[in-house]
Amino acid sequence: MAKAILVDPAKCINCKACQVACKEWNKTGRNLESAVAYGDLNMPREITSKTWTRIIVKQGMEGKKPYLRFAKTQCMHCADAACVKACPTGATSKDDDGYTVFDAKKCIGCNYCVKACPFQACKYDEELKEINRCIFCPDRRSAGLATACSTHCPSGALTYGDLEEIKAEARKRLAVYSKKFPEACIYGENEMGGLRYIYILQNKPSAYGLPDKPTVPAGVVVWNSLVKPGGGVAAAALVIGAGTAALLNLRARRMEKLEKERIEKQETG
Repeated sequence: MAKAILVDPAKCINCKACQVACKEWNKTGRNLESAVAYGDLNMPREITSKTWTRIIVKQGMEGKKPYLRFAKTQCMHCADAACVKACPTGATSKDDDGYTVFDAKKCIGCNYCVKACPFQACKYDEELKEINRCIFCPDRRSAGLATACSTHCPSGALTYGDLEEIKAEARKRLAVYSKKFPEACIYGENEMGGLRYIYILQNKPSAYGLPDKPTVPAGVVVWNSLVKPGGGVAAAALVIGAGTAALLNLRARRMEKLEKERIEKQETG
């Protein structure tokens, strides 16, 4: 039976227990890639190949009242996944249960999936030469256990369960939240064909750092409908073309890394 996680930011305390649990269970190291600027609550500032889930922190003022909003984000395991459509080799695909999976043997490092993802949730590991993202703990699920992140959430912000039951619970909470918050909504029930992370929000998605209307990029749609289905010589040409693109992307990533290091050195003095 399909499983999902209900994310309720109103209950999140930004303790980052979910991040730590994910890293511990998946053995991706203990470093949360601390932000350069002291006091920045976004740690890390983006999902990385070593940190597959993070808490987006949005802070500001509403009139004279300060606010803090927290929202866990990661690969959403979209039903209509842009990364799957963008992948030219089938390295990124869907398993029988509808979760997004990755086959390193098929990956050519083109990073098309990274660029296509509207949630910026998959990252290329330069050392391992593979794409990493939230995998929704398949080993725990097969053993009848909840995901590591939801198991270790101390505040009830994450609820693991059957997909339809999670959706029903989201509707119950919406009925309560909408009485006080006119922009309250459920996020993930229809977005990208449906997500395996369902959010119950008290404000519009962008107020939490989530895209209001995530979509599959137009170029990916064209790629998937006109080019990707080709076979034989066409498929071989695609792989060759993708290989060339991979080399170009590798160079671009190295340049981005060098530029990021330069900026960080300036910030730290």
